[in-house]
Amino acid sequence: MSDESNVPFESPCVCMRARKAGRIITQLYDGYLRQAGVTSPQYALLRYIGATEGVSLGELGHALCLEQSTATRNVELLKGKGYVSLVPKADDRRKKILSLTDAGREKLANATLLWQKAQDQVRMELGEAAMEALVQAFKDVAALTKAAAGGRADVNGTDGESS
Repeated sequence: MSDESNVPFESPCVCMRARKAGRIITQLYDGYLRQAGVTSPQYALLRYIGATEGVSLGELGHALCLEQSTATRNVELLKGKGYVSLVPKADDRRKKILSLTDAGREKLANATLLWQKAQDQVRMELGEAAMEALVQAFKDVAALTKAAAGGRADVNGTDGESS
C-alpha cells in the first residue's frame, strides 16, 4: 500500500482552486499590510472608500461583492479605529455615506506603499504577462458569475484596486 499522504491532491474544481489561490494571495498581501496595521480586506475597503468618497454602505457592499452584514461589520471596525466616518445621507437619512477621516487617509497612504510591494512581488513571481492574464481572468469570472451572485459581482473591475 502506497503512502498517499505525500501525494498532492490536484482537483479540477475551479472553486477549490480559486479558494486556495485566494488564501495564498491574501496571506502574501497580509504579510506586507500587517506592517501598516491593516488586513487586506480592510485595505480594500479603505481604498474603495477613498476612491469613491461619499459612497453608501450598500454601494460599497455591492461593488466589493460583500453581504450587507459583512460590509457593515467591517466598516464598523474601521470606524472604531477612526479611519472612516459614517453619516446619514442628506436626502435619504436611511442611507449611510462613507468617507475617510484624516487618520484613514494617512493609514491608506502608508498601507498603499506596502500594498505596492506585495503587488510588485506577485508581478515579479508571475511575470507581467501572467499578472495581466490573471487580472483579466478575475474580470471574466466576475462577468460570468454576476447572475449567480445575485447581481453583486463587479464586472467592471472597479474594486478600487489596480494591477
